[in-house]
Amino acid sequence: MAAKWIYALLDGENRPRYVGVSKDPATRARLHFGQRFKRNTPVARWLRTLELKPDCWLIEEVPAEQAYEAETYWIRLLRQVPGVELLNQVASHGDVWRGQHLPAEMRAKISASLLGKRHDGYLHGERIHTHKLTEGQVLAIKQAPGTARSIAEQFGISHVTVVNIKNGNAWKQLPS
Repeated sequence: MAAKWIYALLDGENRPRYVGVSKDPATRARLHFGQRFKRNTPVARWLRTLELKPDCWLIEEVPAEQAYEAETYWIRLLRQVPGVELLNQVASHGDVWRGQHLPAEMRAKISASLLGKRHDGYLHGERIHTHKLTEGQVLAIKQAPGTARSIAEQFGISHVTVVNIKNGNAWKQLPS
């Protein structure tokens, strides 16, 4: 039976910053560090601030079929520790990206929703922590009559944002 490791990348004060799963955590940590300028993820942005590659803490070895459940457990556990600020975007990337633990019906819905859309791995809409609008507000803007400037004043945003929403250049993931 193949095994995988749950690992954490540690900051300079030996606090976990990222939890992952890999057959070979040392190689995976080197890849994280080597690709830090090629990717635009929270982990890559953090790694760009470091001069040396971070330490890799081997948390637990688990059977491969239990790896993503174990990863989720450790992410949730470490998020409860005071002073630990994990960069993991979701509880377990396995649940979101690989779909291994989602029912077939849910995977089909996700696939249908992504059909014909760019899937770039970046967060969109309300999933971005700096968002100013909710999905409901964006849908209201798409339907709102009036000039871009008058709509912008109502929502406290720039008229350029209103134009981009109405033209489909912003919040593309929402229906028109």
